Amino acid sequence: MSRSGKTSLEFGDRTHDFALRLAELEELQEACDAGPPVVLNRLGGIGQNGSFALGPSWTTKDVRETIRLGLIGGGMHVHKARALVTRYVDDRPDWFLNAKVAFAILAAALMGVEDEPDVGEPEGEAATDANSPRSQMESGDLPTSTAPPAPSAKTSKVAASGTSSASSRAGTARKAKPPKTKPRRTSASKA
Repeated sequence: MSRSGKTSLEFGDRTHDFALRLAELEELQEACDAGPPVVLNRLGGIGQNGSFALGPSWTTKDVRETIRLGLIGGGMHVHKARALVTRYVDDRPDWFLNAKVAFAILAAALMGVEDEPDVGEPEGEAATDANSPRSQMESGDLPTSTAPPAPSAKTSKVAASGTSSASSRAGTARKAKPPKTKPRRTSASKA
């Protein structure tokens, strides 16, 4: 997805910017010994009633490293991020609250922020376009047909010309050529 994944969340003493770019995601993967989607799944998800449900298998490292790296990716200096995590995660742990923060950071990085426009999309259209694939996916209003689209006049002519179905779908009328092979030299032809 072509979104920045940057989000602002309450953490510790105030609202902070968080983002997990490729470098932070790779470091998180290394620290947690799991890919970002696995860490996200361990942290939690959306329950049947639509509210956040804490995951059953998160680790303290999943929570701590996601928050620390998210602060760094959001623009905070490495030492200041480490100090904030020490103060609000290590020294005064509220693991359930911090797990929710970590989930929100990682979800924003992997899925984007709901009201954030796609790159190249005019401001405000992302959240309002009900026909966009993201809106349809989120609302569960996905098309049910997986049938290919009806052939156009051009592809119908190609299909009638007797070419293979693969080349007719590509819109080309070329026939497959046999592969070129070099004649083998045998011991009799060397003499």
